[in-house]
Amino acid sequence: MEKYKSLFEKQKLYEMSNLFPSDTGLDFTMWITTKSGREKHNARITLNNSDGEVIISIFGKPEIKGKKGKIILSSKQMKKIIQFIELNRDTLLKHWNGETSSKQFGKDIISI
Repeated sequence: MEKYKSLFEKQKLYEMSNLFPSDTGLDFTMWITTKSGREKHNARITLNNSDGEVIISIFGKPEIKGKKGKIILSSKQMKKIIQFIELNRDTLLKHWNGETSSKQFGKDIISI
């Protein structure tokens, strides 16, 4: 294990939880990581579909923080995302802060 120590120290290894549309009620697969302490951003989720991904803040007022690919959100989709975040903010933040496991996180999420 010692021979891999420098590799692990250089890599940004994160615990990531994925939830599917059937878990959330959103039109996207959702990813959330736990905070590592190296981030230059607050808590956020990444929503993904075949067109790309969009990053949405979950701390404070939800807003788009970045996009990759050709993804476009309708105002109806954004309202639903905001509703989901507001409904699940405590659960999302607990997971972001490493206070719950991925298993518990999935159980605690409320689908819209």
